[in-house]
Amino acid sequence: MKIIFGFNEVGMNRKLLLLSNSTTYGTSYLSYAKDMIKAFLGKHEVSEILFVPYARCDYEDYTTTVREAVEPMGFSVKGIHTFPSPVEAVNKAQCIFIGGGNTFLLLKTLYENQLVEPIRKRVLEGNLVYIGSSAGTNVSTPSINTTNDMPIVYPPTFEALNLVCTSMDTISHNLLRVKLYVIYIYIYMIPSFVMCRVCRPPIAVGPLSRLACSRGVI
Repeated sequence: MKIIFGFNEVGMNRKLLLLSNSTTYGTSYLSYAKDMIKAFLGKHEVSEILFVPYARCDYEDYTTTVREAVEPMGFSVKGIHTFPSPVEAVNKAQCIFIGGGNTFLLLKTLYENQLVEPIRKRVLEGNLVYIGSSAGTNVSTPSINTTNDMPIVYPPTFEALNLVCTSMDTISHNLLRVKLYVIYIYIYMIPSFVMCRVCRPPIAVGPLSRLACSRGVI
């Protein structure tokens, strides 16, 4: 597999950790990523995480799950849904963690709360640490055109946060689907248990080290 990496000219100070998934059968929430998350947040002196549960319906329950997994690492967690102004919460946050679920629902809710531009601006300026898991990784890309999720709702556009300049497909194991993608576009394929730390150069970590396909090459 040939690996292709790409960067925007703007945003070289980005601090992103992109996870393929958060939970796999037989493991606890974020168990495979705990060491990397702790090291990543510690490096950037983060003490509090703003969690975005918009990809699922029960915000409070989802936030509790994340809090129980992350707070033992030494970081406090607050759900964005508990703030009167989501935009103000983003503008004051040290770190934002956008969790997995349905990518269409997530992007639609980000637009409804007018969060796409504030998140993009602060991350690209290097002032907001970003962690994405599954759907949260999907929306870090230019668009959600490559998501595996069912379109249970429709966002106003498929254009996403555009924090990285290439498309991604998380938890992709369907080889035919991969081949159809890479004929036309450059795309990161992130299998389960793989994390991508966006830096210069990007780093794939986890039990599987595959990160990307080039166009037409697997």
